[in-house]
Amino acid sequence: MNTVISYNLRLSQNHHWSLIGFDGTHQWLQKLSTILMLKQSHQYYKNRIYYFQNKVEDSSLENILIKIQKTMDEQPPMDGWYNINLRKLTLWHHPFHNSTICILHENQNKILEYSQMYSSLRPVYETIITQGGFPLHGAFAVKENMGVILAAPSGTGKSTCSKRFPHPWNSLCDDEIVLVKQNVGFVGHPFPTWSNFITGQSNNPFNIQKKAPISSVFFLEQGSRDEFNPVSTAEAAVRLCEASLQICKSRVRCYDIDKKKKLNQQIFSNAYIMAKTLPCFVLRATLDGCFWEHIEKVLSKNNYLCIQDKYKS
Repeated sequence: MNTVISYNLRLSQNHHWSLIGFDGTHQWLQKLSTILMLKQSHQYYKNRIYYFQNKVEDSSLENILIKIQKTMDEQPPMDGWYNINLRKLTLWHHPFHNSTICILHENQNKILEYSQMYSSLRPVYETIITQGGFPLHGAFAVKENMGVILAAPSGTGKSTCSKRFPHPWNSLCDDEIVLVKQNVGFVGHPFPTWSNFITGQSNNPFNIQKKAPISSVFFLEQGSRDEFNPVSTAEAAVRLCEASLQICKSRVRCYDIDKKKKLNQQIFSNAYIMAKTLPCFVLRATLDGCFWEHIEKVLSKNNYLCIQDKYKS
């Protein structure tokens, strides 16, 4: 008898996934769910990721599909699957089925284990990108349910600025945001700083189901004084795309040239829509200045509407 353990991942706009672990993956999946602060549940969504270990003798795709049919409430097709082989896992997809099968390769390496975790969420990233969203390399802070993004390459000062936001600001993350497209605008979700888990700098969990609407985007730069300036839609789209690809290089790495080109085009298209929808600025910040006061000027109702009308017309 196969025993399964299941956790639900719920993002905005009905991006709901069930992460379901079969024998041999329970401890691994429990660790992932702790990091993402997911709750165990037996309510199964249509979008599913099934986790299996490849060290099991009967881990062939046919045997795995039979296990799913016998254990779960769905009947996945037996033919038409294709796989993506990564160094740490194998993902099986079907063009007409919502479930993904993730076969974890055995390893004793902590770095590879965390890499397995974020790589196993590849179907989540791909679905969000297909439906107008994208992941972004940046910090995410919220005040009065208005979310702002500080986007910048590593070493620019995102983490430092993220820690310096005063009350009542709430810094949700300083490395990766997943942006989900809504009918109007975007909603942000904080995702883990996986490099901190790999290096042991932190093991604090991230509630990725927290969310806030994005009100504005700031491209962070180091400066001799605190100031901000608006950027054009075209420049903002390019910068957003670059910040997204910094994440996608590891999360949804493509080995097929045509697929990589299509993914990059989709990300740029989504980034352009965001740049066209939201006010975007270059924010120059000093180490000891009150950079957030400039952000608050943008968030104030009158200035926000004035700036949006002026630069997004």
